[in-house]
Amino acid sequence: METNRRHRRVVSLLAARNAELVNQLGTTRGEAAKLSQLAAHLRGDKAALQLELNQRSSELAAVRVSLAQVQATLDADIVPLPLRETDDAALELWTEDGFPTLVQLEALANPPVPELEQRKHA
Repeated sequence: METNRRHRRVVSLLAARNAELVNQLGTTRGEAAKLSQLAAHLRGDKAALQLELNQRSSELAAVRVSLAQVQATLDADIVPLPLRETDDAALELWTEDGFPTLVQLEALANPPVPELEQRKHA
């Protein structure tokens, strides 16, 4: 009888452990299914992001080509500024007591025309 009781205890203990393990197995399978679903979702997100990245890369390449064309057009439109003959009088204005007067600047902007050139224009 004593051995029967021990065997029953062992059997009930093993049955309880088995039930606990079955419960853990069910929980683990549920978690595995959730993780599998999450992995599939992340793979889909990765594919969508890869597609978007490819589209944006092609758009960026097109914008760079367009920018290069615009830059080339702008560079082609650059015209050098005409150069005036420099006069030492302009440098002398700034070496005196400070800033030149308006009269001095006007004289630099509109230099006097020699008489011969005035007669040609008249």
